[in-house]
Amino acid sequence: MTWLAVLAGFYVVLVLAMFLFQDRLIFVGAYFGRSDQLTLPDGVRVDWQSQPGGGRFRVAVAETPSPRAVLLFFLGNGEDLRSGVYWASQWREYGVEPLVVEYPGYGGSEGSPGYGPILNAADVAAERAEARARELGVPLFAAGASLGTFSAVHVASRHGVEKLVLSMPPTSLAAAAGYQYPWLPVGWLLRHRFDNLSTAPAIRVPTLILHGDLDRIVPQFMGKELQAAFGGPCEFVNAEGYRHNLPLEARGPFGARIRSFLDAPR
Repeated sequence: MTWLAVLAGFYVVLVLAMFLFQDRLIFVGAYFGRSDQLTLPDGVRVDWQSQPGGGRFRVAVAETPSPRAVLLFFLGNGEDLRSGVYWASQWREYGVEPLVVEYPGYGGSEGSPGYGPILNAADVAAERAEARARELGVPLFAAGASLGTFSAVHVASRHGVEKLVLSMPPTSLAAAAGYQYPWLPVGWLLRHRFDNLSTAPAIRVPTLILHGDLDRIVPQFMGKELQAAFGGPCEFVNAEGYRHNLPLEARGPFGARIRSFLDAPR
């Protein structure tokens, strides 16, 4: 009985610690240190965006001659604008004009990361991207990687997005956390209720999902479950032999497939 009591006490302490420090597990990139100084690739600049409730966040923009679309890209949970400026330069090679968002509390952006701040920032960035797309007379696309798929799906459900690209998308943050920590009552502990699966049926635009079959952080069955849930046409690319963090560069192994999807008539 003594040992059972000790084990029970240890479990309670562990559960409490996971509840209190869950932000460090979810938003890991926010704790990598500030990154006010950035090395900008040619043609990439950094702008500030203000949130209605206060606070500013950064975006990377790469203006593209005669772009076929404006593409709004949302980073993974371990990335700030240090990788964001790189992705801005890489998405430009697809012939789109990218706008890459840094989450509140990450890098040089103000505030703290969380469900509300991240989706609010996504809406602000989407409004800017929509205005730019109208100015250029081109469509608006959205894309996201891992945690960034929650923002991409969110803006696709609320703004004029015409195509959607998702890399390693979780069905929900609760499902992904439950997969990693099956011994924890994740449903009770989780404060950040990101959920792609509940939003997917309302999205009718063409969607492309890329997911590694060896992904142990967000398992591939979640991407396949999402594919079945989208209300519009959704293609699934099995990234055979790949784990998490897929290479999305235009000259990478999936570049031709992404380019074909972006180029296809809407």
